[in-house]
Amino acid sequence: MAKDKVVALHASAGEQMTPAAARIVDPVLTTVARGYRNADHIWPLLFPRVPAPSRGGQIIEFDRTDFRKAASRRAPGAETQRVRFGHEGKKFALEQHRLLGTYPVEVEEEAAMVGVDQSMRTVEGTMNLISLSREIAAAQTVTKAATYDASHVTALQGNAQWSNDASDPTANIYTAVEAIRQATGTRPNLVVLGGAVYSRVRRHPKITAALSDDRDQIADLKDLARLWDVERVVSGDAIYIEGDDDAPADVWGKFAIVAYTRHGAMTRFEPTFGLGYTLRGTPVAEPPRYDVDTHSWLHPVCEEWSNEVVGQDAGFLFTGAIA
Repeated sequence: MAKDKVVALHASAGEQMTPAAARIVDPVLTTVARGYRNADHIWPLLFPRVPAPSRGGQIIEFDRTDFRKAASRRAPGAETQRVRFGHEGKKFALEQHRLLGTYPVEVEEEAAMVGVDQSMRTVEGTMNLISLSREIAAAQTVTKAATYDASHVTALQGNAQWSNDASDPTANIYTAVEAIRQATGTRPNLVVLGGAVYSRVRRHPKITAALSDDRDQIADLKDLARLWDVERVVSGDAIYIEGDDDAPADVWGKFAIVAYTRHGAMTRFEPTFGLGYTLRGTPVAEPPRYDVDTHSWLHPVCEEWSNEVVGQDAGFLFTGAIA
């Protein structure tokens, strides 16, 4: 949609959009928003996107129905043993996350001189901030002991911390893997390390010794995945600042998480640690509008989502992984 037509639709800078107007989207910029992925954001691995047709509903939760020993043997003429499946999960409600990306006309003119599409750049930057909000929310959820079964949380202290050469990170990971297998019948496929934790673990002498006789070798994420027998190890490298003058802080802190998360098509009865319910049709970029008072273009970007832990037993948390 041309910007002059957008101005006609939203002639008043302070005008509130009606529900009908809100349904109007910019198809090109929405494609940018929906296709945007920040390589440093790992929340989709712990909370795979699940399209939600409405802003609320019931969570698909895993239970132990599949483990129940059933009397499947039947005598001639006897009734067939009935088994019941289904678990009423708790309710969820999506939260709306909406930001207004802005840039002055002067910036647009200067960007055009060097071949930069300021509209797309603004939508990508705005989507990055919304994704960062989801990353922070995900980290806050999965680094709380209360999120897990009490037996699936280990507080590492002293010599057991992975920043101490006497510790044994691999033994700790194996313990978590077996705890999840015993609880769910499925081996975990993901290990999440805080950025600082990864920086230390990849140089741990017991890790490098297990990889090679060369003690100076530094392990990478693929090395750790092979060593720990999981599909993927990722480093949570995202940072954030509260204010312009504040020092950057790690989103994922000094934690390590082991989990099984199911990606792609899933059944109602398959264990998974988390699901990322996302309103179908979002994220969405609405057509830009012009603000006369500030001589700027405004780009509304919106996404509605809720990160939900649906299988406590499919996750394991290490706190204080490093000093």
